[in-house]
Amino acid sequence: MLYDQVVENNKLLVELSVVPLGVNGKSRDQIADVQDIVERAGIFNERTANGTYFEGDWSDICTLLYSCYEQVHTNSPHSYLKIAIR
Repeated sequence: MLYDQVVENNKLLVELSVVPLGVNGKSRDQIADVQDIVERAGIFNERTANGTYFEGDWSDICTLLYSCYEQVHTNSPHSYLKIAIR
């Protein structure tokens, strides 16, 4: 089964979408900051119109997700982050 392969390989495919709220037109800057964090993490990623996909180890992905959350929350206390784990 696919689940067994994911657990055995300890790899995840994750989609992250970020929508900062109440930043008065500066959401593009916030999203760019998150994209920089993803790029610096060195994890395989691909941007789409709806978000960014990345693939990696469970621990690396969790660390990356938390870093992205902190960045968005620092500049926009009200934000929407959608995380889909496949």
